Parts: sequence; C-alpha cells; structure tokens
Amino acid sequence: MIRSLLTWAVPGDRSDLGRFDGRRERQVLKALAASGGSFAAQISFTLVALPVAKSTLGTDQFVTYGKLSVVMLWVTTANISTGPYLSLKIPDSLARKSEQGALRAVSAAFAVASVVSLLIGALFIVPGARDLVADVISADSGSLTDLAATADAILIVALAAAAGTTVSVAEAVRLGLQERHIATLWSMAGTIGATIAVLIVSWTQPSLAALVVAALVTPLVGRVSNAVLLWFRHHPNLRPRLHQVRFVESVQVLKTNGLFTAVQISGLLGWPVALILVSKNEAPGIAAGFYVVILLATLAGAFVSALVTPMLPALRDASAVQEVDWLRRGIKAVLGVAMSVAVGFLLLLVFGGPLIGMVFGSDAVPSLPLRVLLGTYFGIMILEFSFYTIALAFLSHTRLAAIILLRGAVSLLLLVLLVPDHGAVGAAVALLVGVGLTSLWSYALMFVHLSRELRGRATSPRTL
Repeated sequence: MIRSLLTWAVPGDRSDLGRFDGRRERQVLKALAASGGSFAAQISFTLVALPVAKSTLGTDQFVTYGKLSVVMLWVTTANISTGPYLSLKIPDSLARKSEQGALRAVSAAFAVASVVSLLIGALFIVPGARDLVADVISADSGSLTDLAATADAILIVALAAAAGTTVSVAEAVRLGLQERHIATLWSMAGTIGATIAVLIVSWTQPSLAALVVAALVTPLVGRVSNAVLLWFRHHPNLRPRLHQVRFVESVQVLKTNGLFTAVQISGLLGWPVALILVSKNEAPGIAAGFYVVILLATLAGAFVSALVTPMLPALRDASAVQEVDWLRRGIKAVLGVAMSVAVGFLLLLVFGGPLIGMVFGSDAVPSLPLRVLLGTYFGIMILEFSFYTIALAFLSHTRLAAIILLRGAVSLLLLVLLVPDHGAVGAAVALLVGVGLTSLWSYALMFVHLSRELRGRATSPRTL
C-alpha cells in the first residue's frame, strides 16, 4: 500500500518534476514520511493513553469525554475559514507568479477564521448555552455526570475549538505550499504531549475537565508553534495583514468553502448525534463500545487523510498542466490506499473483538453485529473521503456534495427513528443505510467525471 503510493510519488523518470519549482514529488514524499511518525503518535494516544484514562475515570466519564471529543472533531472539521480554498488558491496564485494573490487569500481566510473563532468563544462563554449543551450531553440513562463539571469541560472544548479554528489557517497554507510535512511534525509533537499529559492526569488527579485539557488543549501547542514558524520565519511574506483583506476575497472564501463546510457538517454530524442518542438509550458499557469504534475509525481515517490530503495540491497542479499520466498514477494510488485501509478496518473490527477487550476493557467490546455494521459504514466513509478529495482537485465536487448533504439528512432522520427502539444497532443501521443509499450514486458520478477528465475532455480546470 505505502509502496504503491511512494512509487507514484517518485516516478522513474525524474527529468521533469513539473511545476511548483520542481518540488511536487519531493514535497509529497516528505509529507508521507512525516505522516508515518504522526500516525505512530496517534496510535500511542488512542491505544495507550485513552484506555488508561478510561480505567481511572470510569466508563461514565469516559463516555462523556467521548461525546465532547466527537463534538470538537465535528466543530473543527466543519471549518468554513479554510476548507479547500487556500490549498487550491495558493498553488494557482504561485503558478501565475502572483504572490500578492496568495497573500490576499491568506489574509481573507485568516479574517474569516478570526470572526468564526470569536463567535464560537462568545457563544459558549454564556453560561446558559453551556448548561443547555451539558444537559444534552450528560442526560444519559444510568448514572449522570455532574452537570457543572460537564459545563466547565464544554467551555474548555469551545475555547480550544476557537483557537484551533484560527491556527488551522496556517495548516491550510502549509498544504497549499506542499509543506504539509512541517505541519504534520508539529501536530505529532502536540499528540505526543497530549499522550504524556493524559497519562499524568490519569495517574495523579483524574477528572473530566483535566482530561479535556490534557487531550484536547495540549495538541494546540504544537499547532500554534507551526503557525508562528510559518508566518515569522519560513514565509513572513504570507503573514496575514489587515490591509490586504478584501471584502470580495472574503466572500470568495465563504463561497468556495461554504459547500465544503456543509458537506463536512453533514458527513460527520451523525457521529455525535448517534453517540449521544446511544448513551441515552443504552447502558454505559454499550455506549463506550460505540465510542471505541469511533475512536478506531478516526485513527484509520487519520491514516488515510495523512496520505491522501497532501495529494490535493499535487493533483491540482498536475491537472493544471494536463499531465494525464501523472494524474492516472496519483488517482490509482489514492484509491488503492483507501480501499486497503477500508478493508483492513472492517476485518479488524470483525475479528478483533478480543484485542479491543484487551486494550479498552471487556465492557467496551461492541457486539459482533455492531462491529460488522459500523465497520462497513466507516469503510464506505473512507472510500468516500478519497473520492471527494480527488473531486476537489478538479473543482468538480458540487454534485458529490449535494449527494453527501442528502445522506446526512437521511441518516439523522433514521437515527431519531431507530435508536429509541433498537439502541446501538439501530444507530449503526441508520448510519449505514444513509451512506449506502447515496454512495453508489457518488461513486458512479466520480467515475464518469474521471473518465472524461483523463480522456482530455475537461483537462483544463476552472480557476478560483
């Protein structure tokens, strides 16, 4: 799997490395190398630190932490300030030797991110809003987490999400410059710090708020370091400047990223909703098992994302100069990686029940039907992410986005209908049916478009 990706990234004939100052293959290769270390750090956090936290905090608080972390994942992923805009605009601007255009794009994205961060922080500083969310998250059947402690943890999550929204602009700039490996290394440092912090908290003074700070706030140190280095040392010429912010450019950020953000919201909203509904209708152990599957799926998704996301500006660049052979190799490698991880994840869930029990405890092992259903669902989601990334490279994602939005609405409706009577299995069925009804259409559309693109009928991509 990795070999196929590296073979594509470093082809035999290197006499012409294409545009981007001849860095395309080298930068992709660096990103892949950095991703290996980052993934190892995420494994240690997920499979070492979090199980220790579960054993010291107890199943109830572990499930509450799980709901908070999934909500934060959803909020930070659905970030309208970055999305694909910078990762596509920067390569286009630099290819046209327009550094001014890249600077204006970065400044506009940072301005939008700052406004979004202020809105997130202002919303959850209000005690009433925190109490409302705490009531929804804590209202499980069985034992309840203290509402005041949960409200404090929600405030910490909101402030971390607000800060993360701002620094994510720097990560998008790195991606657009094909310097993903630098951001990945700093993210890896943050993950290692979070692992150490969670272990210290678990062994000294375990509490929900302390766990949230250790697991969700500590990684921000690495991300902030990446932003500081980017804008004050590596590329000060791309540091956001207020006088470079243009209203038209800011509107373009919202326009380009709006649909992408809606897709992210729709695609991931089912996770926190499903976990919250399951925790209200099932025993804490079953809810913990549901969250464990989400954890493992997030780990698998992070692996695919670390390998696939650096390809976005590279595919965009190859499409711009109509390097069809390069595109074929790249698309084949991306889909090969996604398929391998999707199948491997399903097999791990189906046959890995004893292993899950060894790591997270026997009470957190999902039933076999639940593992099969969720394994199939998340496998399809991994494939869908790869298809959507390829579509973004060609700026042809509108129809796919509409299908994913429809999927989100169907899944939410089925979750509300099925979970009260069928619990965790009902939630898995709702998610799987929602994605199953739409993915066949999205795959068909993608294959039709790719065949046209690679036959030269639409090799000149639209500009932002």
